[in-house]
Order: sequence, then C-alpha cells, then structure tokens
Amino acid sequence: MPASTRSRSLADDIGTPSIRRKVESEQPEDAPLLPAAVETPEHSTDFWFDEGNVIISARQKSFKLHTSILMLHSEVFKTLLNSAALAQLQERLDSCPVLRVDDMGTDFEDLLHIIYNGANSPWFDRQEPPIGYNDFRVIVKIAVKYEVKEIIKEAKHRLSWVFPADAPDKWDPDLQPDGDNTSVALTYPDCIDVLSLARMLDMRSTLPLIFYACSNIDDDDIFAKGTIFHDEHVRLSTSTVPEATAP
Repeated sequence: MPASTRSRSLADDIGTPSIRRKVESEQPEDAPLLPAAVETPEHSTDFWFDEGNVIISARQKSFKLHTSILMLHSEVFKTLLNSAALAQLQERLDSCPVLRVDDMGTDFEDLLHIIYNGANSPWFDRQEPPIGYNDFRVIVKIAVKYEVKEIIKEAKHRLSWVFPADAPDKWDPDLQPDGDNTSVALTYPDCIDVLSLARMLDMRSTLPLIFYACSNIDDDDIFAKGTIFHDEHVRLSTSTVPEATAP
C-alpha cells in the first residue's frame, strides 16, 4: 500500500458522529460505551512495508514493520512482539496488530534507520562526519529504552573516545581527540546532559572527566540557564551531582 493511502477501520468509522450514535444506540443502557477511536498518525514514507506484519504507532507517525527484524535487534521487542503478545493487541489496521508507543515519530524513525540499514548506517561508520550531540542523545535514549545492544555498544565506544577513562592522560579537554573528525560533536554545555547519559550507559568511570569538562562552564550557565535539547531544558542542580554519581 502506498504510504499516502490512508486505511480505514471499524474504529475509524465509529469515530464519525452518525455511526457512533448508531453503535451506542444498539448497546443496552447498562453496557459500557465503546472507547473513542484513536486516530492513527500519518504513515512513514521510509518504513511502511506492504509485507510488514505489525504496525507501530508513535507520536505523529506510524510504521508498518517486520516483527522478525525488530525482535532480532531489540530485547524489549522480543517481549512486545512475540506471538502471545501480538494476540493480546485489540487494535488492527491493514490486517495487522497495532502497537502504540509514546516515542516521538521522528525519534523512532531514526532508530529504524539504524536497525534496518545495519552496518551501512552512518551510526556504525566512524569515517563519517561527527554525530551532533542532539542526534546522539536521542538515539542513545531510545536504544537504551528498547535494549538495542549493537547501537548501545557503538554509543559507548564513541563516548569513551571523547572521555577515555582508561587513559585520562590522553584526554583532550577541548573534547576533540580527533579534531573535526571526533566521533561525537560535543560542546561544554552538552556535558551537563552527558552526565546522565553516561550513567544511563553504565559508564560511571567516565564521570570524573565529564565533571571536569563541566567545570569549564560558567556557574550561572551550569546551574541556572543550563542547555536546551529540542524541547527539553537540562541543567545541573545540587541534586544532580549525587544522582549522577550514585551507584
């Protein structure tokens, strides 16, 4: 089916006033009302496969995908998309079960680009230009959420190259060990967020170097202004330090 074609289902029809009234009028008075239909976001142009067997609906975008590919790469999807779990999903579209997730559609699509392209993805090509930290943190967070081991492994490699805990004497305080070809493009304000990201990746040995990098930020910037990633405002607080260093 072309990505631009909008499929309809019983749930879509129920959402229209005339049919909704008909359905409700046919129910006994003491019967619970049918839940309001939830609209399926627009289809992804890159990840809507005719032969896909599951639809994942994220915020503002939906995807028709292959359960076998997702389960091969993600420990979480092994649980969410096995036969028993799929049988429990009530919503159907294009004869496929629909799994709704709370991720932004653009973030989930970035994850799919890496999963489906595999070794050909720029994520795994260290000869490519550096990955901007905004993009890096998005991929890391969603990869950790779905336990995509290959992506997490590469993220740890890239971050440890900038913060070499095993060789601190080789650390570049300018955060550019390879100059313009450094694998992650970082600035000092980014390091406020790198603290939580390192903990998320279980890279606590890198924290001393990250804290040192944070010391290059003005106090007003680090504690009050912080830095903004997309719509998220991140700043260091007195509670952040013990939280970031907690075992």
